[in-house]
Amino acid sequence: MNQKVVAYPLSAHNLVVIQNRKQLKQLEIVGAVSVEMSTDKSDTSFINEKSISDVTLYDNFESAIKNTDAVLILPLSNYANTNLVISKIKYALSNNKRVFSMQKFDSDTLSSFTSFSSDLFTSLLNIESLNIETFYELLIHRIETPLVVVAGLSDECELPNLQLQLRSRLKELGYRVSQIGSMNYSEAFGFHSIPSFMTDNLITASDKIYRFNRFVKEIEVAEQPDIMVLGLPNALCPYNNKFTLGFGIIPFYITQAVVSDYSIIALNYGEYNSEFIENLRSVLRFRFNLEPDCILMSDIHIDYNDIDNSGNTRHFTCGSEKVDKAIQCCEYEILNLHKNSDLNSLVEQLIENLSSNYV
Repeated sequence: MNQKVVAYPLSAHNLVVIQNRKQLKQLEIVGAVSVEMSTDKSDTSFINEKSISDVTLYDNFESAIKNTDAVLILPLSNYANTNLVISKIKYALSNNKRVFSMQKFDSDTLSSFTSFSSDLFTSLLNIESLNIETFYELLIHRIETPLVVVAGLSDECELPNLQLQLRSRLKELGYRVSQIGSMNYSEAFGFHSIPSFMTDNLITASDKIYRFNRFVKEIEVAEQPDIMVLGLPNALCPYNNKFTLGFGIIPFYITQAVVSDYSIIALNYGEYNSEFIENLRSVLRFRFNLEPDCILMSDIHIDYNDIDNSGNTRHFTCGSEKVDKAIQCCEYEILNLHKNSDLNSLVEQLIENLSSNYV
């Protein structure tokens, strides 16, 4: 039986978890602390989302957890008041509530949680089940299973939602799906996260490439999937000298380790001319060995000229209708990440493409 939990703090940043809650493993979200109590008030439009209509919304954390045994801490945005979240976690632990966390905390904070009880706090991040100590073979293995790569031009293109929607639709069609997600909480949904060795500064770039290739191969051999889906973490490219977005380094390592058979690229809301798309295709082709088979647009607009006091960019949710209007102005075919019909078209195109190439 799944553990019933109240999710906190609900925001536009982590709404994807609530929207895809039926895919969670061992957890059942029965309620969420609403934006009135949320630490992230940068966007409140999500509160009327039909996709969360059957989740009980609370405006007070203490009241929300009275009638439940467990709390799920959702991923926090850059705007979140982390100290407030930590205080709520400690309150829950002091009341003998189990806490499952999709948010990363430093070692001192984790120690303060376990001081209540070593059994009450559980991190859902990067739970690696494969033995990475075996990843030393200096050989790139061929991945025999069709591999779909999902990537975002920025780090806020709603990539988690796209990956979960793709997974759900493929499984509904009866395909055995092996997946490595860009989210460090992917295991909570029943698939793998990007392994922690990819960000280990003591491991050389070439060793990361070899290890990741072996990591994917181990999954392929163990799970015998019909299709593999791989989400690239972070942004593909820096925006400018101030917002470098990881320089696309981890995506570069990963795309050297494995070859994509079908590539899906997500863009933020905006107007993109043919010159931009052509330049994007060139960057993807020559830097990442990716040929974009499908491009989608999210409804998140990032204003890099509007910076808050902490140096963070402002994110705005535009809505599906504005995405449709922006897409109509583009000369290239771009799909709407928020339209079921477009997502269904994506899956149809993907299956048709892979079927013809794997006959």
